[in-house]
Amino acid sequence: MVREIWIVHFSILLITLILIIIGVMIARLLKGKKKWFYQAHKILEGLAVILAVIAALITGFNFSVGPHAFIGFFTMIGLIIVLIIGILYDRTKSTTEDLIAKKKMLRKIHIILGFLFIILVIIAIMNILTLL
Repeated sequence: MVREIWIVHFSILLITLILIIIGVMIARLLKGKKKWFYQAHKILEGLAVILAVIAALITGFNFSVGPHAFIGFFTMIGLIIVLIIGILYDRTKSTTEDLIAKKKMLRKIHIILGFLFIILVIIAIMNILTLL
């Protein structure tokens, strides 16, 4: 039973990583080319964060597996933060010069943290693969 939980956990997180990468590629490559790019980016990234939380919940936040669990937990929290920053960016109305500057700052933070946490997802996967 325990092995099956970890297989499901791994499968969900692999799908999560794929959704994140596709969502980033859509945002980077289709911005200004397709009207639906932003909606697709939001849906894919939101779904990815939900799946990451589900994957953590099915393992019961088992920190006894070592560094992988801590990296994964930190990464999941980070992904939630990146999603929140993205939502704040989306909700900020650019009416004054000050708000425009703040919105640009939110976007930059969203992008930098997003890439950082993609790297952490990959590190977490590589860490657990060394334990197999």
